Amino acid sequence: MTIPFIDPDTSDPVYIKGNLLLNKKTDQIVAHIKDDIPRFIDAVEDELNSFSWQWNTYSHTKNDQDGVRPGLRKEILSRTNFPKLDLQGKTILECGMGGGDDTEVLITFPFSEIHSFDLSNSVETTANNINDSRLTISQASIFKIPYLDEAFDVVYCHRVLQHTPDPELALKTICSKVKHGGILFAHSYKCSWRYMIGWKYKYRWITKHLPLS
Repeated sequence: MTIPFIDPDTSDPVYIKGNLLLNKKTDQIVAHIKDDIPRFIDAVEDELNSFSWQWNTYSHTKNDQDGVRPGLRKEILSRTNFPKLDLQGKTILECGMGGGDDTEVLITFPFSEIHSFDLSNSVETTANNINDSRLTISQASIFKIPYLDEAFDVVYCHRVLQHTPDPELALKTICSKVKHGGILFAHSYKCSWRYMIGWKYKYRWITKHLPLS
């Protein structure tokens, strides 16, 4: 049974009319559907987000077209302990999918449903690169996740929280979506001097002011 979308502001059920998702109780527009992807965001959120540019521009280097990258798969296995868990027929919500790096790994597990979202329109990269009937993609905010609370057996959030303006609130929000007795996986980058002296952080003050092209 497919886990349905809801109006994230009211938790009311929604229905499809043309290229829109409407609130069943109020008939108000909840999301626009573009390229078969529901967009639960406004224009300001979409324009201000730069993650989509890097994912969509360099999708050929960020995504693995010939099979799951062994390094990424090994990293996810070691951090989640998924091999030790019974995931057969479970449902999973991936919070902050980016261009679908982790999604490529998640679809190799025996989940019955995989629901993935991201704030940026990098979701288009995933939709173009991954074809799996179990996968449902949407564009949404981690603070307004368009699913009922306690809807998923597994909630997965890998290297995302530190990119949000309020990591504590983001964590509380994703926690609300996992079923009682379910599995929550949340991982953030290390906050240590050894990690932060990496070359990419040394030059970040320069690169973040450079033009996109």
